[in-house]
Amino acid sequence: MSISKTTFVTFASVFTASFASAASFTVYDNKAAFLSDTAAADLTSPYLPVTGSVQASVFDFGSVSVFSNRMFINEYTTLLSGPEIGVSFGINGSNDLSENIDIVFDSDVYSAGFDIVETTEAISGVTPINSTFSVTFVNNGVNVESFHFNVEDDVAAFVGVWSDTPFDTLKIRELDGNNDNEYFGHIYAGTQAPQVVPSPTAVVAGFAGLGYLTLRKRRYQK
Repeated sequence: MSISKTTFVTFASVFTASFASAASFTVYDNKAAFLSDTAAADLTSPYLPVTGSVQASVFDFGSVSVFSNRMFINEYTTLLSGPEIGVSFGINGSNDLSENIDIVFDSDVYSAGFDIVETTEAISGVTPINSTFSVTFVNNGVNVESFHFNVEDDVAAFVGVWSDTPFDTLKIRELDGNNDNEYFGHIYAGTQAPQVVPSPTAVVAGFAGLGYLTLRKRRYQK
């Protein structure tokens, strides 16, 4: 089996898609384009008007839940329509200082996305580290596909995916950095499958002001 790899570089973000199966998907950094294409809904809007700081290891937003070891909901930044989720200890316990979370949907979806901010403000004397994340979308415990992203600092960013294969979980893992400066906002999802399925590869959609793009594609083979 060979693995295809597509790398996209822009002024705003870096996305790297790795292919472990024959699923096809599109990665978005433009929320408006994502919502228009997928008809996804904001699953967290009825729940996120929280007053004060709330701590938990699970936040249940009705049809979607967020899991980590210790998280807080608070108004961390004015860049997003808050409040936001901040991760204190990642998914692997109190020794995990990475901002790792699982987003679990009650039923299968074809599209999902989330707001995110990476700030450069030092918190509690900790100098923020520029972080790259992986996103693996999973169906019934089986990995469907994954990609990497690195958003621009100090802006309201968005990461979304639309797959021709349904999934029920997003596993978001910080590959470098610590529990310093990333905050997660609203979560979106949709049950509409893509109408046109491309060959097994990935593209990035919705990049306004695309500055530089590198695209390498090899067809997936078994």
